[in-house]
Amino acid sequence: MIDSLLGPEEPLVTKPFREIIYERLRKAILSGDLPQGEHFKDTDLAAKFDVSRMPVREALRRLEAEGLIRQIPMKGFVVVELTPQDAADIFSIRKSLEGLAAAYASRRITPSEIEELKELIRSGRLLFAERGERLSEEYGAITRRFSRKFIDACRISRLIRMVWHERELLERFRVVDRVLERRGERLLDDRQALVDAFEARDERKARTVWEEHLESSLQAYFESLGWAEPPDHM
Repeated sequence: MIDSLLGPEEPLVTKPFREIIYERLRKAILSGDLPQGEHFKDTDLAAKFDVSRMPVREALRRLEAEGLIRQIPMKGFVVVELTPQDAADIFSIRKSLEGLAAAYASRRITPSEIEELKELIRSGRLLFAERGERLSEEYGAITRRFSRKFIDACRISRLIRMVWHERELLERFRVVDRVLERRGERLLDDRQALVDAFEARDERKARTVWEEHLESSLQAYFESLGWAEPPDHM
């Protein structure tokens, strides 16, 4: 799997080695090219990138701090596997962050942005009506555009970065696909309720709608994996 990190992308000399190695590894982990449980060593990475171990170690420290990998004494590193508690914790953090973003967005979103959200919901309903072979892929793209637009509407750059960091941690586990199987068009109903709250400039309603949406998504995700009820979470 490590071999796939080197490809016809940008030359290594265009950025510091530690940045290139970090970005390549992070992209491979989030895309699933480096799957859960994959083991590797910093010496192997240094050899593949033809660099010293120092920039490799710097990149690995950043990935470890983000919770994407962990070090195993005397054995190297492993791509972290998602546990039930991890999933519950991430959803809890998302509820707090995205609920806050929804509340701020209800104050700051523009009428034109609200119309764009409505159009995305209409596109989603059309997808479900047609039930094409690429339903999951195309619906996933619509939900990402919807989320990006409403989260950006909070107009708080630090909050936006924090939200997408937590979302990325779950993307590699194909959460959207699993939740879609369980909740289907109800996901669109949740988004319509959020847009209604935005139009009413109802901060409390917007926050509540989105927090309840994420709680239901957590339940659906656990059901899809055959896991027991989510462990202790907020």
